[in-house]
Amino acid sequence: MSKIKVDRISNRAGTGAPEFVNGLKVVGLTSVADVVGGAATFTELTTTGTLTYEDVTNVDVIGLATYRSGVQFGVAGVGGTITADGNTTITGIVTAAGFVGNVTGGTVTGTAATFSGISTFSGGVDYSGGATLREKINIVANKLSAAPNINLDDGMSHYFTTQETTTAIPNIISGVGINTELSTGDTASVTVITTAAAGGYSAKWKVDGVDTGITTSWVGGSVPTAGNASGLDTYALTLIKTGNAAYTIINNLVNSA
Repeated sequence: MSKIKVDRISNRAGTGAPEFVNGLKVVGLTSVADVVGGAATFTELTTTGTLTYEDVTNVDVIGLATYRSGVQFGVAGVGGTITADGNTTITGIVTAAGFVGNVTGGTVTGTAATFSGISTFSGGVDYSGGATLREKINIVANKLSAAPNINLDDGMSHYFTTQETTTAIPNIISGVGINTELSTGDTASVTVITTAAAGGYSAKWKVDGVDTGITTSWVGGSVPTAGNASGLDTYALTLIKTGNAAYTIINNLVNSA
């Protein structure tokens, strides 16, 4: 193998860089600092080791780009970060045609947003062009007394289509637990609709499977002692977390026939 030792290489006219028509293999470089010059242009660059570079103005990727340790936006992630496990934090305002999944943050601006779980917006939600608000209702082909778990992961409204036959003690739950889901001072509005019967009513309620630490107040001042003979009985609850596993429930029972 031959070896050429030179200080500088230029084209034949001495006016610019030479062209390597069959490619160029460089051995021994440890960093970009080992390449000295104004600029280097590569039509195609293949490396078997680690390519380290800084101060890149634009990165245009046609195919798939893999970032094993995550991505930072701005200097030291001041604009936002995407971690290796997929968690995304954006410091500023995110504008997009749609959102799917859980969103926690400030202002969401867009033409469509779909949130499959519980989403928290500390700065509110801005619908600059108006919005049609929809909420999922969990329709249960059963009666509340036979299926008393009210899982808020399935929605905040639950409709039981089978006529009641007896009393029930509904149990408000979620996958991680209401005590974990809510912080002290948080509130949640829950609607439970049953197919009415005189013997079917719910005077007592549980949260996370227990009925201790719960203070229940009824609109009108009276605890239900019977259900309605027909139609639908609707329980509209305001659940307030007042402390660790401690709640106040303001409940309102109305009938629609």
